[in-house]
Amino acid sequence: MEPSARFKKAAEVWQARIKEPGLSNVVEITKSFDSPDLLPVPPGSLDAVIIDMNYHDMVGRGFNRANINHSVFTALKPGGVYGLVDNSAKPGTGASDADTLHRIDENFEVREIEKAGFRLAATSDVLRNPQDPRTEPSWKVNHSQDRFVLKFVKS
Repeated sequence: MEPSARFKKAAEVWQARIKEPGLSNVVEITKSFDSPDLLPVPPGSLDAVIIDMNYHDMVGRGFNRANINHSVFTALKPGGVYGLVDNSAKPGTGASDADTLHRIDENFEVREIEKAGFRLAATSDVLRNPQDPRTEPSWKVNHSQDRFVLKFVKS
């Protein structure tokens, strides 16, 4: 999939980075989230899948996260890690801010991923910002938005 002009520079930086020897075991995914073969790897072959600041986009754009999470679950080895970082919305807002503020209710995300069979193993406050009122779009707060970090494990 060809990146939009807006993301062309980021795509170029990523393409240079993925060629580094230390990333030789990274599997780049360039398919649409709706692709039936989203993860081009054998079942049970991955140690980890990381989604950094994009789960809310999948929600906001209406992608079938049950299928996505199932694909991740299938691709991971037993004990494999599904890690997510995302922009925090106010508790109880569910998915309502996913497309407008690019934020998501942490508990909403946890429930969706647990439905796929994952177990929430850990959370981290390392990217939390309690001063963020979570009322502005994430990109307007100069990277100081409240974010959550989730670690799920395939049992």
